[in-house]
Amino acid sequence: MVPGQPTAINLGVSTGISVFAFGGPRLDTDGDGVGDNKDECPNTPLGVMIDRRGCPIDSDIDGVFDGPDQCPDTPAGATVDQLGCPTDSDNDGILDGIDACADTPTGATIDQIGCPADADGDLVFDGIDSCPNTPVGANVDIIGCPTDEDGDAVFDGLDQCPATPFGVTVDEFGCPLDSDQDGVIDDLDTCPDTAPGVTTDATGCRVTRDSDGDGVADDRDRCPNTPAGRQVDQIGCPVLFEIREGQVQPLVLQGVTFRTARSALTRESAVVLDQVAASLVANPTVRVEISGHSDATGRRSFNLRLSVARAEAVRGYLVQKGVDGSRLVARGYGPDRPIDTNDTAAGRSHNRRVELRLLEP
Repeated sequence: MVPGQPTAINLGVSTGISVFAFGGPRLDTDGDGVGDNKDECPNTPLGVMIDRRGCPIDSDIDGVFDGPDQCPDTPAGATVDQLGCPTDSDNDGILDGIDACADTPTGATIDQIGCPADADGDLVFDGIDSCPNTPVGANVDIIGCPTDEDGDAVFDGLDQCPATPFGVTVDEFGCPLDSDQDGVIDDLDTCPDTAPGVTTDATGCRVTRDSDGDGVADDRDRCPNTPAGRQVDQIGCPVLFEIREGQVQPLVLQGVTFRTARSALTRESAVVLDQVAASLVANPTVRVEISGHSDATGRRSFNLRLSVARAEAVRGYLVQKGVDGSRLVARGYGPDRPIDTNDTAAGRSHNRRVELRLLEP
């Protein structure tokens, strides 16, 4: 044996007890080739390589002595089996003991310390991830691909309206488009350019109210209180003149009344006259005669003056409401043009009237 060098593997076996004196053979209880009187490790297992002190050698410091160690070059820190060979429990190529992530799933891509990589941060490891470029924040399935439960092409997790009906057009946040912001989504909106602030129905179109039922919506009706059944023009005001048998008929202003024997209009008259004024303003080419009529009771001269005064009162009211006075002619006919008998109260009531007659332009 050369001092300072490992001995050959001990293959001998000693049996029995021999006692020698005066320079006889030396004792070597563990059969490692180093006599007991010099062996610092007298119980070395059989087959283990030893140093000059008779102690076992463990070159790779893995806890398995050289000789029995079938993997004598194990990297420092690696966990070994009973044969001295390193283990790799998760089969990722990084040895146990060195592997900082010893439970890496099969197939996952790892870094230099044995931990799985997850480039897109979706918690599905690279190598296993079938969709490695998933946007940050998107929900993924078990293979790492983004989910889209409502099928609107905006991934779950990023979708701010995750229950959008199938087929609806959405914005970048996954919410249905409502271009005119009327509360009806574009795909259902049959009036997609509704002006801001307009009240709409379920189809996204303007709600058209017609309070007086004349067929003209309130927002266009210049005469919103037209009596039921009256024919109206395009702005919702009563048609002033009816054509019958080719002749333009005079319009009796039903509801226009005066104080008894006076030309002062009653408050109730305003309802009718406001509508007449609106219609005349909307039709600026129309010229009319305002004719006052009375019954035959009393003196004719008084009735003539009263009928003129009442016609003038109506004219003045219409001018106040915006009708150009040059389009209005006031005349009084007293009792001279009755339309009913003066022998009854009802007939006389019919004769006391104000009429509009259409004049040539």
